[in-house]
Amino acid sequence: MAKAMYLYDDFIQGELFHDEHLGASRAHTGQVGEATSPARNGSNALWVEGEAYNVSEVADELGLEVSSLSGLLLAAENSQRLDKCLNRLDGYFCADPYQYFWTPS
Repeated sequence: MAKAMYLYDDFIQGELFHDEHLGASRAHTGQVGEATSPARNGSNALWVEGEAYNVSEVADELGLEVSSLSGLLLAAENSQRLDKCLNRLDGYFCADPYQYFWTPS
């Protein structure tokens, strides 16, 4: 799968993420909002592509100590405030969540 996404020599091949249920990677041109995907928090993982311009402001409003968009989305979900978070964010992004069925070592 990862090789199939690598269409051009100037693409950057991302690290392969895998567990017993899922394998994922990305190929990109170097213009990505967050360099590390997936972001992890406990048994949850989240891939984010895009950006938001007011992450710090929304994190402060929700009382969450995070500095990245993926960190904010994970923390908001874990604290049952994802709807409020999404209603306040200014930006464009696509986020794909994944829940582990086991805790990686």
